[in-house]
Amino acid sequence: MAAIYVYGLIKLPASDFVLPTGMKGGLEVVAVEDLAAVVERGIVLEEIQQNEEDLLQAVLCHDRVICELFGQGVVLPLRFGSSFVSLEVLVSHLQARRDEYSQKLSFLGGKGEFLLKMVPVEAKPASISVEARGKEYFLAKKQRYQSSQVFLDEQAEQLEALWRLISESYPQMKRAPAQGKLERVYLLTKLNEELLLKQRVEEWQQRCKYWELHLGEAMPAYYFAAGFSDLGIS
Repeated sequence: MAAIYVYGLIKLPASDFVLPTGMKGGLEVVAVEDLAAVVERGIVLEEIQQNEEDLLQAVLCHDRVICELFGQGVVLPLRFGSSFVSLEVLVSHLQARRDEYSQKLSFLGGKGEFLLKMVPVEAKPASISVEARGKEYFLAKKQRYQSSQVFLDEQAEQLEALWRLISESYPQMKRAPAQGKLERVYLLTKLNEELLLKQRVEEWQQRCKYWELHLGEAMPAYYFAAGFSDLGIS
């Protein structure tokens, strides 16, 4: 069944935005006062979800549209698959939650979401001489083990220090589940303070040398929109 597919929400006037192309064709806005949804008509999610390649392309298109809107102004990104059975149902939903969405859009205005990855540095155990034998060999192994444990302990302490430093500067941080040994956190900051963020990351790197810090580019506030962007499928 064809639906009204919703990519994200923006604030009017929509003339500030050049609407990108969607999965099948052109996009349009559905407005309720100064709140507007960026939508595409005629999308049949059931058909898209039956083919893995079509589904992947649809997800990529969803993210591309949101990123293009973000490059032009504030956007409240919605999760992939947000759609409504009719224009009337969508308008009713926007009317019911207009204040909530408008408040979130105001909060996100001029801000971007940055992903900070923290990769642990691998310990480099001391080599053991090939000539070591007997007691000398086992002593060398013991010292190497102790050295590795000291390294891991200091690494763990630096990670805790990192979390403290980050939370002090960005108390609204969103900590993501670790991926193996990789730690991730999402930071929301004003786009005109991106340089300050980069400077802070450099300072954190200097203080926590047992971790490699990698800061991503400014992105739409996917994580910080959580709770507001889950429209559900009507």
